[in-house]
Amino acid sequence: MSESTKKRRMPHAWAETCLPEEAPCWFQIARQGDWTPGRGQVAALHQDALGLRLKSETTLPRGTRIMVNVTLPTLGSLHVRGTVHGCRKQGGASHAVIRFEHLAEVDRRGLETHLKSLSTGAEQPAVPVENRRYKRYVRSMPVEYQVLGEDGVPQPARGQVVTLDIGGGGIKVRADKSLSPGDMLYLRLPLQEQPFYSLGRVAWVEPSRVQGRSLAGLQFVDLPVTERDRLLSVLSQDTRIPQ
Repeated sequence: MSESTKKRRMPHAWAETCLPEEAPCWFQIARQGDWTPGRGQVAALHQDALGLRLKSETTLPRGTRIMVNVTLPTLGSLHVRGTVHGCRKQGGASHAVIRFEHLAEVDRRGLETHLKSLSTGAEQPAVPVENRRYKRYVRSMPVEYQVLGEDGVPQPARGQVVTLDIGGGGIKVRADKSLSPGDMLYLRLPLQEQPFYSLGRVAWVEPSRVQGRSLAGLQFVDLPVTERDRLLSVLSQDTRIPQ
């Protein structure tokens, strides 16, 4: 058997549960220092929530770094980062096994709940938002940002995004296409009495339905507890219902 054939074969130890219906997803793969977007379907999940099988028209070599955004019934939107562990062709499509590099505990519990519903055939309730580490609040407000240079100093140019929801761990925003996963940003949010400042990392980016726009998840970095508490206090006092 040739070396190329070996690389296309699925790992023998891979134990998966196929989804009743393939779940459409967006993904981004790392190529030559940049992230290239693509579309596909999640066809199966690892039985121990260690990864997933992605079906697409894109051939993904072993070792490729990838980010996947998929919506599952009992979990909602899931954003994961991983590495291609194996890939093979089947029915004209590529099937890539992706092992997660890191999965938040709340997402792992959600995946385990979803896998349980698939194995028993019973309808399982969605993981309640209250089980997340921080609640998410639907808010629309402008956020100014500056991209940090390699020396960690904010660049002079300023950009602006609009929040879609906010939590103690980060924010989801509508942005232009200049943001890339891994970018470090200096953020400024207008809050009561005094602005809220934080470092943020672009965790994921996906296309928006609006041409020229994208959606992005920004994760707070090294945020002091006092500032996090202040942010959550302001959000919780708003008369709108937290999501």
